[in-house]
Amino acid sequence: MKKKKTNPYHRQLKNVLVVEGMYSTHTFFTLGKKLFIYSSNIEKVYEIVDINTNQQQFREDLSSPMALEVIQLKTQNRLKDFQQFFLPSMKEIHEDFWDEISREQRETLSDIEKKMLDIANKSENDFLEILNKNPEEQALTYNYFGELVAYEENDRQWIDYYMSQGDFDAAFSIHLAYVKE
Repeated sequence: MKKKKTNPYHRQLKNVLVVEGMYSTHTFFTLGKKLFIYSSNIEKVYEIVDINTNQQQFREDLSSPMALEVIQLKTQNRLKDFQQFFLPSMKEIHEDFWDEISREQRETLSDIEKKMLDIANKSENDFLEILNKNPEEQALTYNYFGELVAYEENDRQWIDYYMSQGDFDAAFSIHLAYVKE
């Protein structure tokens, strides 16, 4: 019987904090003693070198398909269990409960986590600024398997669903249909 290889990032990525905005989801995590951010709108991993100045450095090694698979899985698990925090852009969706959500976040987040929320909010605002400059030129692309692909919305939702269920083969088969085109 062959022993199945496990993805080493499952054990290495710790302290996951998910911040959901209207236009992107930001996943913060630690690897060793270093802090990282993955944003769904840029689909790359950056090391936060200095949280006070938001100095970030691109980490190609953590933008690999193996690492991204674990990041996306841990993000989906947090979202599925409602263990995420919200950016102000989510106010219109959660309008009835926004005051309570804001108060709870202010009371429960540590100073570092509040800085993480600020970084995520700035990232989302920067993304919106880019979209507003070139709205028709910006096709949304996703980097589920190590390459940027502009999936149709229905297929992207199926990929998200299959990945949240752990069925990476089904998600990958949808991806392959776009890569071969």
